[in-house]
Amino acid sequence: MTIEDDEIPDSIVMAITESLRACAYHEAGHAVVATALGRDVLFTATSSERPDEGGRTEYADGPTPEELREAPEHYRAIALTSLAGPAAEARFRLRDRGLEDALTSMVVYESPLDAAQVELYIRTAVPSDAAWETEVTLRRDAFVLVLQYWSLIQGVAEELVVRGRLSGEEIGRLMGGDEPAATPEARGEV
Repeated sequence: MTIEDDEIPDSIVMAITESLRACAYHEAGHAVVATALGRDVLFTATSSERPDEGGRTEYADGPTPEELREAPEHYRAIALTSLAGPAAEARFRLRDRGLEDALTSMVVYESPLDAAQVELYIRTAVPSDAAWETEVTLRRDAFVLVLQYWSLIQGVAEELVVRGRLSGEEIGRLMGGDEPAATPEARGEV
């Protein structure tokens, strides 16, 4: 037995569409902030067949733990990128509510991989007595980056909904150029 498209209730179609868009905003948050911080994004994708399975954003850089100990600021960019996905998804899902609700709710939209990246950064590069304060600061900074790049995140997310997959070059073009944005973070000033 198969179900034809015209037999699916509108409420289910709308829920699937909303879930796919939320996934696209999550992945666009990762991709746009990563590009803005100077990270090399290979691609970002969503699954239109199973939006509940989420999406994926791949990067060219992936330092080893030894490299992280020598250059923890690089891994801070990775942690911020990891948190930018859930921050963008929270901003999208809670668009009718205040920004404070989105900021406090972003943890709900973290994937296990997002959380693991942040935890690894904190364990590797942060003294244990500063771990909690660092995590709070990272979450705030990621949310600020999402707000700063919100119009670009929206553009990338909506294109991702339509196409399902974007290369790093396509993301760069959607952001208005082939070069990463010259942010203070990309210049190592934060």
